[in-house]
Formats: sequence, structure tokens, C-alpha cells
Amino acid sequence: MTEIGDAQVSIRFVGEDGKKVGGAGILVPVNTTTNQLQILCNQLLENSDDPVPISFFTSEGTEIRDSISQSLDKIDTEKTLELIYQPQAVFRIRPVTRCSASMPGHGEPVISAQFSPDGRGLASGSGDTTRTKTGFCVLPGLQMRPKLRRLVKMAR
Repeated sequence: MTEIGDAQVSIRFVGEDGKKVGGAGILVPVNTTTNQLQILCNQLLENSDDPVPISFFTSEGTEIRDSISQSLDKIDTEKTLELIYQPQAVFRIRPVTRCSASMPGHGEPVISAQFSPDGRGLASGSGDTTRTKTGFCVLPGLQMRPKLRRLVKMAR
């Protein structure tokens, strides 16, 4: 065992599924940070163009938070340190800048739409508080249900 200092340690990344990345080991300084480990692991996983945030743990379950040397009390520089990597969830939100389609009668995007119970009509409402009805076709002799009648009145 070597005390933590300016020494180097051999590391190997291991996925949660047991898949080993990095061959027999990669020699890095013991003061390597988690950001540097993320860059290295993403390169090995071929995620360099679209890097993913990753957390690292030892096989004993100790999380590498700031750097290897700050997270571990003693580091055995004679053995390869296996770091279990866990990709973190990434949520990418693309803002809506324009509508890809429009409905006649609305000046802003449609927020709500409801088909009539018989499937022959559509009532819709948009962000500009307009309400429209589309395709309501009532044949002679057919009656609208009370709920649909209220919806049609509301849409007028």
C-alpha cells in the first residue's frame, strides 16, 4: 500500500452489467477528478460527441465524489482499481419555437381537442382562448347527445 500523494494508479471502468472498458488498465494520477474520469469514460464508450454524466463507485461501494485521492483513504498502486460507472439520466428539452401544423380559426397552438361521442366532430381550444368546432355534420333524424350539444354551444 502506498500513501496518497503524487502517485499514479491503474484504473479500469466496469459497467453495471460487468462489461469492462479500458483494457488491462489505464494509468492516471491519484488526484484525477470525477470530471476527468467522465471525459475519459465517455471517450472509451465512444460518447465524446454527446457526453453523458457518469457517477463512479469502487467495488466496495464507495462513491468517487471530487477526486480519487479525496474519496479513498488508501490506494493500492500495485493493483488495478476497478471503478464501476453508472451513467446518469439526461433529460434534453427542446423548446417549441413554432408550430409544425395549424388548425383554421386559431391564432396560437391548440392546447386541447376533443372528438364528439359519435366521432363526426372535433372541438378545439387554443392558447389565444379561441374555441372552434370542425366537421359537425348532423343528418336529419339524428339527435346530438346533451353533452355534445353543450360542447357545440360552447364552441360557437
